[in-house]
Amino acid sequence: MARRYVDDRPSETGQNPLVPLPSRAIVNAAYDVQDERVFDIVAAHPRVAALLDEIVVRTPQYFPEASGLVIRSQNDPEDGSLSWYVVIRVTDPADVATTQLHRFDHEWWLDAGAMVDPELIVTIEPA
Repeated sequence: MARRYVDDRPSETGQNPLVPLPSRAIVNAAYDVQDERVFDIVAAHPRVAALLDEIVVRTPQYFPEASGLVIRSQNDPEDGSLSWYVVIRVTDPADVATTQLHRFDHEWWLDAGAMVDPELIVTIEPA
């Protein structure tokens, strides 16, 4: 997926130059959005927007047969806090997909994901 950037001229919207700006249409095209509140998160947190864009780019490197990406949220039953999940729908056998998720985590996600608030959790599920 091509990335879109604000150029270095002053922006009428006040957006930070050179921050990827996935629009609602781009997020809808790349992800199965199961919670519309994600668009508020993307608008308020440019780093989340950039990571969602980067996940789209990196997923085929680790999961070439993935059948899609999902964004969903879940409330913690104990404290009610909201967690955001990016789910990679995989077609590989469980052991292969788990190994690839570990590679994804250790080669990129653990560092990249640590720099974002609200927290995004990347996981896999069978397609």
